[in-house]
Amino acid sequence: WTRESSWLKPQKCREVFSSHVPSARDMAVTLTYSNDFELFRACGPLYPAFAIESLTSLLLGLFFCYLSLKICVRSDVEHPVSSFFRMLYGWMRPHIKEWWEAVSSWPEMHKRPLQDRMGMCRQLNLAMCLAQALAAFLSIFRWLHINNVNGVRYLGYAFTCSLMQAELVVLIAPYVPCYKLNCVGIVILTHIILVLGWIGSLHDGFLFEEPSWELFLVSGQVKDLAVTTKGIFIGCTACSLCSLLFLQMPFLALIYFCKGGWRNEDLPPHFLKLFATVWFTWPAFPGWWIISAEGSGLIGDSK
Repeated sequence: WTRESSWLKPQKCREVFSSHVPSARDMAVTLTYSNDFELFRACGPLYPAFAIESLTSLLLGLFFCYLSLKICVRSDVEHPVSSFFRMLYGWMRPHIKEWWEAVSSWPEMHKRPLQDRMGMCRQLNLAMCLAQALAAFLSIFRWLHINNVNGVRYLGYAFTCSLMQAELVVLIAPYVPCYKLNCVGIVILTHIILVLGWIGSLHDGFLFEEPSWELFLVSGQVKDLAVTTKGIFIGCTACSLCSLLFLQMPFLALIYFCKGGWRNEDLPPHFLKLFATVWFTWPAFPGWWIISAEGSGLIGDSK
């Protein structure tokens, strides 16, 4: 498997199929000589069929759950479904109210003691865990697997990663300049990073036009490169991610050290541990993207 065959073979197949109606033998030969990366992209148009099948299966399951509920309660409960949802709402309401009261106080965190700031971060962690659990559950139905790219996972990352960056700011909020602007800006920037990454992953092919890439390998001149649409989105994502890793996060670490670090009772002693966890694990996302079929597909065959 080579990079050239990875992004040229699907295009050639489409050109051949557009000139004549493919036979079953042509299709079998094409599938035989296609690796996982090519099949991943080639099966992208099947997204509506998978999504509709998953939706109908879910509706069928809910229907039989309703029938089972009716059989179990018989005539003891007049409206079993509405009663179930009222019970669920009554159980969730105090927890949601407590969560919202803690999170909605974020504009005042730079005036609050460390205990309150850590309490808010605890609520943010709860939201992140529930969001990732929900994203994992929804991924089963493939409702946002456009072009075979799991959009639910990207949206889940956009929510959780932005809150993770906000936590780093909130924990040392009294010492962060322009706290509110910094907090809102970093959340928006992190959202943009993940959404642009998702849009870039929807495009197949390489980051650069194939002839310009071959010319660049020979000449070594950057001006010879012609960026594709995918390359534009991924380039914006990479630049934004680097701004987080090499500007925003070191800036927060510098503030932490300058204000006394763990010796300051108003600063969390575990801040550097959280900082290091985020700083060293986040580069794994682009690393995974480069080798996966959603990205550059460096590993063409997972087998």
